[in-house]
Amino acid sequence: MEVVRVEFKYSVPENVAAWALQWSGVFLQRDRGLPGPQQVTSLYLDTPSLTFFRWHREQRPDRFKLRIRGYGDGNRDCVWAEIKRKADMVVFKKRVPLSVTALDSVLRGQAPSSDLEDFVRRRQVFNAAPKLLVTCTRDALREQGAFGETAVTVDRDIRYQPTLRYDLLDDPRLWRPVSLPRRVGQAAAILELKYMHQAPVWMATLMRRLSPYRVGFSKYRAAMQQQTRRVPS
Repeated sequence: MEVVRVEFKYSVPENVAAWALQWSGVFLQRDRGLPGPQQVTSLYLDTPSLTFFRWHREQRPDRFKLRIRGYGDGNRDCVWAEIKRKADMVVFKKRVPLSVTALDSVLRGQAPSSDLEDFVRRRQVFNAAPKLLVTCTRDALREQGAFGETAVTVDRDIRYQPTLRYDLLDDPRLWRPVSLPRRVGQAAAILELKYMHQAPVWMATLMRRLSPYRVGFSKYRAAMQQQTRRVPS
């Protein structure tokens, strides 16, 4: 399934994040009926020369990245293989569910279904392999309306660790916090506003109020930037 949408990101203090969620909660429901935040963990792949990271750093107008995403902090039966492409302001995200037992073979170049062939092909062409795990605690609100899907998410406690594993297993000792860009006040979270065709009036109003906090931010780029600074050349 491919989703096409526009995303705006903001680096905000906690009080602004809480206010934005309260505002948005009048119009949106909690994602998947969850009662509160959940853990989101992503395994990012990159080439031996970190091509995808370089595209981000150079702000290439048309770029993509490969990742495996899992939800929840317990044992997972299912994860998602994702191709996330950005062309100027528009984001194209293609995601396919797969069982945890099939993950290793997919990351090594086998596609158990035709839906995964594009992900596996790109991985093979670029010789992409696991590089980083990135995790956060996410509050997510979402709704399908007249203008397509709209969503508001708040990511807190964003952390990363390097990995070469072909799964989403982590080492609790290796997590490191990701530094957030600071705009106004002390940044505590990354807030995202997402819409498909046209932002509803309430979201457009929210965008205007949040404009002092707007940033260009990628969790993978920020984490890899910190990691490459730690590794001696």
